[in-house]
Amino acid sequence: MLKFSIAINAVFEEYDIYDRVKLVADAGYDGIDLYRDRTGVDPIRLKEAADSCGIQVVSTALNDTFEQTFARPYKQIKPYWDEAFEFAKACGAKALVGFGGVKMSPRDEPKNLIIENLKRIEPDARANGIVILLEALNNVYEHQHVYLNSSVLTFEILKCVDSPYCKMAYDTFHMQATEGNILYNLLPNLDYLGHLHCVGMPFHHEPFYSEVNHPYVLRELEKAGYDGFVCAEYHPTYDHFRSVRDVLEYLHTCHEEPKYPNVRKDLDFSQNKPVQNG
Repeated sequence: MLKFSIAINAVFEEYDIYDRVKLVADAGYDGIDLYRDRTGVDPIRLKEAADSCGIQVVSTALNDTFEQTFARPYKQIKPYWDEAFEFAKACGAKALVGFGGVKMSPRDEPKNLIIENLKRIEPDARANGIVILLEALNNVYEHQHVYLNSSVLTFEILKCVDSPYCKMAYDTFHMQATEGNILYNLLPNLDYLGHLHCVGMPFHHEPFYSEVNHPYVLRELEKAGYDGFVCAEYHPTYDHFRSVRDVLEYLHTCHEEPKYPNVRKDLDFSQNKPVQNG
């Protein structure tokens, strides 16, 4: 059964981070994700707030995430990962998000460096019982020079690393912008999918304000065996108390019987083979 979390950085911004935990728990979420700058956040207090509400701290990220990427030298990023593992352990998070970085020049090809860095940090992830989540970003609307901008490349990298402690955080906003084909790309690679971000496309708002049919995507992923967390990572466009509840209600419709019958029972998205043209 899918579980639902929410990125608490972007909601209830007039409340402190610990009070937000109770607010999203009261709305019905199973967990929280803490991204962006977490300077000043006490991981012990965060865990206590989550435990008292009966929800989980699902994932967090490095401080200075956009700069300390896997495309940087190992000696530069290692201290940031050491600190992040300690923070994650203290707050109870089981996953940490990292990025692939940017191309420093038109000829720059950091793929091998990303693989090497993942392989060198993976033993620490394994020892701490924390999954590294590699997230790809779009270079269509933002992040112009980002290197890792597709799930295809991300899964290729993760298969080279070949560890259950290195998976992908798939963001529907970023990946719809750069490649689309959400189910064709995800279903053959479920073993490497560690977390799913549902976001409105193209404006980072509520997931129901989107060109992506999120309940359908979630329904197909769950049928195929994905039972991890789905994070609502978005910026509300109206009253936050109402918005977070509306979003959770919307995502939960993936468990409802579709209104229209699926006459094609034989569809198999896992057989993702390119069309031969010409």
